[in-house]
Amino acid sequence: MAEDSRGSTSSNPFRDSATSAARQLNDSVEATLTRIGELNQQAFAAARLAGQSSLDAYEKALQSFIDVEEQMASATSSSGCRGSPARRPGSCETSAAAT
Repeated sequence: MAEDSRGSTSSNPFRDSATSAARQLNDSVEATLTRIGELNQQAFAAARLAGQSSLDAYEKALQSFIDVEEQMASATSSSGCRGSPARRPGSCETSAAAT
């Protein structure tokens, strides 16, 4: 580099411009990566919430199914198997067969 009359070195305008552009690009990339990271965190949080909601709904559906099955089993056992569409002939004693 050439020295000016004060003894300091003059800078290369092209190099200064390139350095400035590189810094700006680096800052822009860092800001973009930060935004991407924040969006990823939001997406993961939303996915966790949706997954938990789906599991809760599935659990409620299964519990409802179990409740209905228990009610049907209770109703079937109190009727003595008569009139049950799932009954096989001879599987339940009836008052007529007992006599």
